[in-house]
Amino acid sequence: MKNIYLKLVCFIAGYRYAILKNYDGYSQRKIGVLAISMMFPVGIYALDGWLVSRNICQASIGEAVTSSLVAAGFIFLLEKAIVMTKVSLGLSIFRIAVACGLSFIGAIGLMIDLFHQDVDRQLAVMQQGKNVEYAKIVADKHKKEIADMDRSLAMYLAQYKKFSELAISEPSNVNDPGVGRKTRYYEQQRDITESRFLKPLRAKRDSLVTVMAGEVEKEAKIQEGKVGLLTRIQALFDFSFATGFGRLLCFVCLGVLLGLELMVLALKNGMRKSAFERDEDDYNDKHEQRSQDGKNNRNKNGHMSMTYPLHIAHQ
Repeated sequence: MKNIYLKLVCFIAGYRYAILKNYDGYSQRKIGVLAISMMFPVGIYALDGWLVSRNICQASIGEAVTSSLVAAGFIFLLEKAIVMTKVSLGLSIFRIAVACGLSFIGAIGLMIDLFHQDVDRQLAVMQQGKNVEYAKIVADKHKKEIADMDRSLAMYLAQYKKFSELAISEPSNVNDPGVGRKTRYYEQQRDITESRFLKPLRAKRDSLVTVMAGEVEKEAKIQEGKVGLLTRIQALFDFSFATGFGRLLCFVCLGVLLGLELMVLALKNGMRKSAFERDEDDYNDKHEQRSQDGKNNRNKNGHMSMTYPLHIAHQ
């Protein structure tokens, strides 16, 4: 069982089992710790790639699996390079910079999926705001036409009320208002005002308002169809940074991913160097020195000097 575990660790970390099995327990344990720590960010980004592709981008199962494998493979190769390379200050700075960028992207994907209901509500609020803005644009476009109709309606409505008041104020005698010749005339003028002017104008205005509402609804459907990943990211930031708790949650999520990203680098630098690593460094230093000597000899003698290094750790 131990041999199987060590073979698996060597496969993940990129070392030869035939070499590592001959070293002490600490050397084997350190490579095991590094190999296991590699798989945490690999698993997180595999999940992140699947969730973003499947639930946010509405990709098919095959496309989501492909995205998940690509994300996991990229992180695996990146972490493996850190494990197999002698870490320098420049490499550490580069890895930290890459980790910050990848953690930011990964945190966005995870939070959009985990809090999709809140993001959807924020999208609805954003869409409502856009609808109100477009409604104002449509209203401004038809503002003059609506204003002319309203003035005409006010004028004819005033005439209608005037004829109605005159029609009921004509007395047939001192104490009894009746229907005389003037009353019938005012009633006729009131009915003409209503049928020829008020009703057509109201119908025309209602029709225009219906057209305007249709334009707003059509634009709203177009905007709903344009909701993509960038829009969801904007909704996430609007929702998250609206409250202190939301901001704290964002930073916690980002910090967790960043910690997982830098775990391999921290362990490789923080744990004491093993006998295996010392032998590997000695071999690399000697090989580099031989290469440099060979280059100097070629420059000095004008011919090629052949060296054949012995690979002790990597295939």
